[in-house]
Amino acid sequence: VQKEFNDLKLFVTGGHEINSDIVDYIQQKGMEDKIVFTGYLDDIQLRKLQSGASLAIIYKHDNLQNKFCFPTKLIDYIALRIPVILTDVGSIPDYFVNMYNSILIPPGDLDCLIEKIRFLLVNDKVRRQLANNAFKLLSREFNYIEQTGLLKNFLSEHVK
Repeated sequence: VQKEFNDLKLFVTGGHEINSDIVDYIQQKGMEDKIVFTGYLDDIQLRKLQSGASLAIIYKHDNLQNKFCFPTKLIDYIALRIPVILTDVGSIPDYFVNMYNSILIPPGDLDCLIEKIRFLLVNDKVRRQLANNAFKLLSREFNYIEQTGLLKNFLSEHVK
């Protein structure tokens, strides 16, 4: 993908230790200027970086932990109207529909991931449509005011 999109960069954020095998691989492939490990970023720095993103990827493996968790950072991407590529794991398919509000890929299929990255990078209109539809989902399903109202109604009907 990096050969086709010369100005493309991958930013990896977080305060984690970088595996030396990964660094060696990046150097062997000559991609030092294409992959940036930022380390920990405060909220302002992170939002600034995210606001310029063409897409976001949340790649989860199909394991017990991921079957029962929801990647909350996904909400941040959607709020910034960043189109997302997600692995079809856990509760993701309960909210996200492939080619409507996200692109869903099977876990472990790196060829599919690469294909979908390429697809989104050359299809501005699709990227905008996915991001807008995901934002509508966010406004409806992940709106704390709406959810608080639903909980209040439920409790008033069922708790005496």
